Amino acid sequence: MKLLLKDLTPNGVVKLLPQNPQDLWSAYNLIAKGDRLSAPTNRKVQRDQRASGNSSCYREAPARRLHTTLKVEVDSSDYDNVANVLHVRGKTVDKHEFVKVGAYHTLDIEQQRPFSLQKDAWDTIAISILNAACDPTSAAIQEGFESVTTHKAKIVSTPIPQKHQKHPSKIMDTKAATTDQAKVLNEFFSMLSKDPSRVVYGPREVDVAHDLLAIQALLLTEELFQNANVGTRKKYANLVHSIKENRGEVHIFSSMQVSGEKLGQLSGIAAILRFPLPDLEDMDL
Repeated sequence: MKLLLKDLTPNGVVKLLPQNPQDLWSAYNLIAKGDRLSAPTNRKVQRDQRASGNSSCYREAPARRLHTTLKVEVDSSDYDNVANVLHVRGKTVDKHEFVKVGAYHTLDIEQQRPFSLQKDAWDTIAISILNAACDPTSAAIQEGFESVTTHKAKIVSTPIPQKHQKHPSKIMDTKAATTDQAKVLNEFFSMLSKDPSRVVYGPREVDVAHDLLAIQALLLTEELFQNANVGTRKKYANLVHSIKENRGEVHIFSSMQVSGEKLGQLSGIAAILRFPLPDLEDMDL
């Protein structure tokens, strides 16, 4: 994702240019209900024109497509991964010559078409997703996994101790994958197999580990924040902020990538611990 403008103050605006399908998916996870989104669009409009010779007589002109830029307050969004288009529906918020304020309109966000996004507040989660999307090295994440396949790296299925019997572990030999996300995910699965008391997954388990200040690295998917209510979003934002304050690492994964898919199979949130929590499975969660 190319960053064209960045203002993360309250009601600040960022201007972005999606350059590939992954960027559109990141935009889908970044845009939340209540945000203001501005983008180029086409809208069918119809103008009344005066009939010649009679100033009091009007006739309706044929409808035409108007190319313009509209700003909407986001109501819902939908990502079409076949057409690679992000559809964002909302009510217009700015006065326009041909479009009434409050009229519903759908903006289509596509590759190589810039858009501007305004939020009441840029919380920790939004900033993390934005930074990851605009990080030049983030594109290498998917390339790294593709490189693993190209180099015929093995994916080995291994049994997991009784605590995790329901979730078979996939441990990847990722010599060709050198990204931080690939490494931390492999570390998680390796530890899950060899020393399961040093990892947790699932919202409640992660909350308990966080309360005990045990989290060394938090792993979570962008999908957790899409269409979440304000309370849920604030909860995860506070969790991320708290872990960073305690010198922990936070890794946000896209579910469009292999790493995110694997993490999604474990509820989308997991953690590597600073110290073992062998009794966590016996706690009443």
